[in-house]
Amino acid sequence: MGELKCSVIQDLLVPYLDGEVRPETHREITDHLVSCGECRKLAADLKAGSVALKNLGKPAKGGEQEIAVLMAARRKIWLLGIGAILIIFSLAGLTGFGMFEFFKTSDIPLLIKIGFGAGLLGVGLILAVLILERIKEQRSERDDFGKY
Repeated sequence: MGELKCSVIQDLLVPYLDGEVRPETHREITDHLVSCGECRKLAADLKAGSVALKNLGKPAKGGEQEIAVLMAARRKIWLLGIGAILIIFSLAGLTGFGMFEFFKTSDIPLLIKIGFGAGLLGVGLILAVLILERIKEQRSERDDFGKY
């Protein structure tokens, strides 16, 4: 009778822990748990598992900190990008002014001026292509990050 009683009690432990049994059944199970160590241990294990399952759906407490770190990194990337753009335009302006002064002087042969201009144009085109490819890569990384 005692083993049958334990098996019945063990079957009722989950509803008992969830508060889904009638008051008289609750009282009988409580009395049994006081006297039976095996059922008491099973009830404690089930309760711990239930608490772990309930906490499983909750977000981690450090989530806000991680978001703040990611936002700070994103802000830093934007500031670095703006700084890089300012440097690029400054160098482009200085190069343009230098080229204007270079082509304005008449004592340099025309063939050297054309060669120098073509070389600078080629370097400028290569830099422009590299910058555009990097921008495309960053956009695709950002799109991939948004999927997760």
